[in-house]
Amino acid sequence: MSGLSTGTVDDCEGCENLHELDLHYNQITEIEKHAFVNITNLTILDIFRNLFPVYILQNYQFDAFISYAEDNTRFILDDVIPRLETENVSLCLHQRDFLPGNAISDNIIHAIQSSRRTVVILSIAFLRSKWCMYEFNMARMESIYSRGEDISLVIVMLEPVPNSTLPLEMLRWIQENSYIEYTIDHEGNDLFWNKLKRVITT
Repeated sequence: MSGLSTGTVDDCEGCENLHELDLHYNQITEIEKHAFVNITNLTILDIFRNLFPVYILQNYQFDAFISYAEDNTRFILDDVIPRLETENVSLCLHQRDFLPGNAISDNIIHAIQSSRRTVVILSIAFLRSKWCMYEFNMARMESIYSRGEDISLVIVMLEPVPNSTLPLEMLRWIQENSYIEYTIDHEGNDLFWNKLKRVITT
C-alpha cells in the first residue's frame, strides 16, 4: 500500500520491508493466542494497550480510514469519495494520505489510530490481499483493546462473499457486529450511503 498497491504482496513493488511483514490471518491469530501468554506480570490486554493507546475524548484527524483492495479502487474514486467527502466526511486513503518513506505497517497503524472508524470494503480481492487482511486484523485489535465500548471497525460487503471463504476471525466479527451491504438498487443505494455516513460520524 503506501500509495503503491493494495493488491497481493507480489503486486507491491518498492515495498522494501515487505518480506519482514508477510503476515496473514493465521499468523496474526497465533500472535493473539500465543505470543505473549508466558510473559511475567503482563497480560495480553496490557500489551495491546501499549500497542494501541486508549484515546479519551480523542480529536481524530480523520472520520474514517478506508481499507480496500486495489481491484476496488474504481469504487473508491467513483462512489466513496464523491458520496462521503462532499458530505464533509474526512477520509484517510492509502494512495493519497500515507506518508512517503514511512514503513507500510507504520502508515497503517497511524491511519487506524488517527481515524474514528476503519471501514473495510470487503470483497474477494480484499481477502486475497495480505496487506488488506493485515489492516483488518490491526483495526479489529484496535477496536477490541483500545476503543472500549466504541466499535471502530465497520464492514461494508461490496459483493457477495461466501462464508466459507472468510477467515474465522472475520466471520466471527461479522456475526457479532453485523455489516452494511452495498446495493446498486436506487432506493437501497441512498439508504446505504446514509447509513454508512451515520455509522462513521457518530
